[in-house]
Amino acid sequence: MPILLYAHGSDWCSICETLKEDVWDQESDVVGVVFVSIDVLETPTDESNAANKGFDTNKVRTFPSIVALTPSGDIMGRRAGETLPLDAEGMQSSLRAFSAEVLKRHALLKMADDAKQNGDINKEVSAFHAMIDQDLDVPKGVLERLQEIDPNDASGIRRRTAFQPFHPFVAKATK
Repeated sequence: MPILLYAHGSDWCSICETLKEDVWDQESDVVGVVFVSIDVLETPTDESNAANKGFDTNKVRTFPSIVALTPSGDIMGRRAGETLPLDAEGMQSSLRAFSAEVLKRHALLKMADDAKQNGDINKEVSAFHAMIDQDLDVPKGVLERLQEIDPNDASGIRRRTAFQPFHPFVAKATK
Protein backbone atom coordinates (compact mmCIF):
# COMPACT_ATOMS: atom_id res chain seq x y z
CA MET A 1 0.00 0.00 0.00
CA PRO A 2 1.14 3.58 -0.56
CA ILE A 3 2.34 5.52 2.46
CA LEU A 4 1.25 9.02 3.46
CA LEU A 5 3.64 10.81 5.82
CA TYR A 6 2.51 13.79 7.82
CA ALA A 7 5.56 15.87 8.79
CA HIS A 8 4.93 18.24 11.68
CA GLY A 9 6.72 19.76 14.66
CA SER A 10 5.00 19.11 17.98
CA ASP A 11 7.25 21.44 19.96
CA TRP A 12 7.14 24.48 17.69
CA CYS A 13 4.29 24.34 15.12
CA SER A 14 0.93 24.82 16.81
CA ILE A 15 -1.11 24.72 13.57
CA CYS A 16 0.62 21.44 12.64
CA GLU A 17 -0.49 19.90 15.92
CA THR A 18 -4.03 21.21 15.65
CA LEU A 19 -4.35 19.72 12.15
CA LYS A 20 -2.73 16.47 13.32
CA GLU A 21 -5.20 16.08 16.17
CA ASP A 22 -8.30 17.31 14.31
CA VAL A 23 -7.68 15.71 10.90
CA TRP A 24 -4.75 13.32 10.61
CA ASP A 25 -5.43 11.31 13.78
CA GLN A 26 -9.19 11.30 13.11
CA GLU A 27 -9.15 10.30 9.43
CA SER A 28 -10.97 7.01 8.95
CA ASP A 29 -12.65 7.38 5.55
CA VAL A 30 -9.44 6.99 3.54
CA VAL A 31 -8.60 3.33 3.04
CA GLY A 32 -5.82 1.70 1.07
CA VAL A 33 -2.97 3.86 2.39
CA VAL A 34 -0.75 3.68 5.45
CA PHE A 35 -0.76 6.83 7.58
CA VAL A 36 2.55 7.70 9.28
CA SER A 37 3.32 10.73 11.42
CA ILE A 38 6.85 12.21 11.49
CA ASP A 39 7.53 14.63 14.34
CA VAL A 40 10.36 17.02 13.43
CA LEU A 41 11.37 18.56 16.73
CA GLU A 42 13.18 21.86 17.07
CA THR A 43 15.57 20.11 19.43
CA PRO A 44 15.66 16.44 18.40
CA THR A 45 15.97 13.78 21.09
CA ASP A 46 17.29 10.25 20.85
CA GLU A 47 13.69 9.05 21.03
CA SER A 48 12.49 11.32 18.19
CA ASN A 49 15.52 10.42 16.07
CA ALA A 50 14.74 6.73 16.58
CA ALA A 51 11.06 7.30 15.69
CA ASN A 52 11.99 9.20 12.52
CA LYS A 53 14.76 6.78 11.50
CA GLY A 54 14.88 6.28 7.75
CA PHE A 55 13.18 9.58 6.90
CA ASP A 56 15.33 12.53 5.84
CA THR A 57 13.61 15.43 7.60
CA ASN A 58 15.77 17.90 5.64
CA LYS A 59 13.66 17.13 2.53
CA VAL A 60 10.64 18.81 4.11
CA ARG A 61 10.84 22.55 3.51
CA THR A 62 7.55 23.78 4.93
CA PHE A 63 5.29 22.51 7.67
CA PRO A 64 2.98 20.82 7.89
CA SER A 65 3.70 18.66 4.85
CA ILE A 66 2.18 15.49 3.52
CA VAL A 67 4.52 13.26 1.52
CA ALA A 68 3.24 10.29 -0.48
CA LEU A 69 5.55 7.32 -0.95
CA THR A 70 5.31 4.13 -2.96
CA PRO A 71 5.59 0.92 -0.94
CA SER A 72 9.26 0.80 -1.99
CA GLY A 73 9.88 4.33 -0.65
CA ASP A 74 9.93 6.45 -3.82
CA ILE A 75 8.27 9.85 -3.48
CA MET A 76 5.02 10.10 -5.44
CA GLY A 77 4.15 13.64 -4.50
CA ARG A 78 3.84 16.22 -1.75
CA ARG A 79 1.46 18.73 -0.38
CA ALA A 80 3.55 21.31 1.43
CA GLY A 81 2.58 23.72 4.17
CA GLU A 82 2.01 26.75 1.98
CA THR A 83 -0.43 24.83 -0.24
CA LEU A 84 -2.39 23.18 2.56
CA PRO A 85 -5.49 24.76 4.05
CA LEU A 86 -4.99 25.73 7.67
CA ASP A 87 -8.51 24.88 8.79
CA ALA A 88 -9.64 21.36 9.71
CA GLU A 89 -12.40 21.11 7.09
CA GLY A 90 -10.15 22.35 4.26
CA MET A 91 -7.30 20.11 5.39
CA GLN A 92 -9.60 17.08 5.50
CA SER A 93 -10.84 17.81 1.97
CA SER A 94 -7.28 18.32 0.73
CA LEU A 95 -6.09 15.11 2.41
CA ARG A 96 -8.88 13.08 0.83
CA ALA A 97 -8.27 14.52 -2.64
CA PHE A 98 -4.52 13.90 -2.32
CA SER A 99 -5.14 10.35 -1.08
CA ALA A 100 -7.37 9.68 -4.09
CA GLU A 101 -4.59 10.82 -6.45
CA VAL A 102 -2.06 8.66 -4.61
CA LEU A 103 -4.32 5.59 -4.83
CA LYS A 104 -4.88 6.27 -8.53
CA ARG A 105 -1.09 6.54 -9.04
CA HIS A 106 -0.59 3.26 -7.20
CA ALA A 107 -3.09 1.55 -9.52
CA LEU A 108 -1.47 3.13 -12.59
CA LEU A 109 1.97 1.92 -11.51
CA LYS A 110 0.59 -1.61 -11.19
CA MET A 111 -1.17 -1.31 -14.55
CA ALA A 112 2.05 -0.14 -16.24
CA ASP A 113 4.04 -2.95 -14.63
CA ASP A 114 1.47 -5.58 -15.68
CA ALA A 115 1.37 -4.16 -19.22
CA LYS A 116 5.16 -4.30 -19.44
CA GLN A 117 5.17 -7.92 -18.24
CA ASN A 118 2.51 -8.81 -20.85
CA GLY A 119 4.18 -6.84 -23.65
CA ASP A 120 1.18 -4.51 -24.06
CA ILE A 121 3.02 -1.34 -25.07
CA ASN A 122 -0.14 0.68 -25.77
CA LYS A 123 -1.52 0.01 -22.31
CA GLU A 124 1.85 0.82 -20.73
CA VAL A 125 2.08 4.12 -22.64
CA SER A 126 -1.50 4.98 -21.63
CA ALA A 127 -0.70 4.32 -17.97
CA PHE A 128 2.41 6.52 -18.16
CA HIS A 129 0.48 9.33 -19.85
CA ALA A 130 -2.19 9.16 -17.15
CA MET A 131 0.55 9.37 -14.47
CA ILE A 132 2.13 12.38 -16.13
CA ASP A 133 -1.25 14.16 -16.19
CA GLN A 134 -1.60 13.77 -12.42
CA ASP A 135 -0.67 16.54 -10.03
CA LEU A 136 2.07 14.33 -8.57
CA ASP A 137 5.76 13.81 -9.28
CA VAL A 138 6.66 11.96 -12.48
CA PRO A 139 7.90 8.51 -11.41
CA LYS A 140 11.57 7.70 -11.83
CA GLY A 141 12.38 6.09 -15.15
CA VAL A 142 9.05 6.90 -16.84
CA LEU A 143 10.49 9.35 -19.36
CA GLU A 144 13.32 6.95 -20.23
CA ARG A 145 10.87 4.08 -20.65
CA LEU A 146 8.59 6.23 -22.82
CA GLN A 147 11.58 7.17 -25.00
CA GLU A 148 12.33 3.47 -25.36
CA ILE A 149 8.81 2.26 -26.21
CA ASP A 150 7.40 5.38 -27.92
CA PRO A 151 10.40 7.10 -29.55
CA ASN A 152 8.28 9.23 -31.91
CA ASP A 153 6.20 10.69 -29.05
CA ALA A 154 3.33 11.58 -31.35
CA SER A 155 1.37 13.04 -28.43
CA GLY A 156 4.25 15.27 -27.31
CA ILE A 157 3.56 14.38 -23.67
CA ARG A 158 7.06 13.07 -23.03
CA ARG A 159 8.69 16.17 -24.52
CA ARG A 160 6.48 18.51 -22.48
CA THR A 161 7.19 16.54 -19.32
CA ALA A 162 10.94 16.53 -19.93
CA PHE A 163 10.76 20.33 -19.96
CA GLN A 164 10.43 20.28 -16.15
CA PRO A 165 10.94 23.86 -14.96
CA PHE A 166 8.01 25.09 -17.02
CA HIS A 167 6.06 21.83 -17.27
CA PRO A 168 2.79 23.05 -15.72
CA PHE A 169 2.81 26.18 -17.90
CA VAL A 170 3.76 24.28 -21.06
CA ALA A 171 1.17 21.56 -20.38
CA LYS A 172 -1.61 24.13 -19.98
CA ALA A 173 -0.47 26.21 -22.95
CA THR A 174 -0.26 23.25 -25.32
CA LYS A 175 -3.52 21.49 -24.42
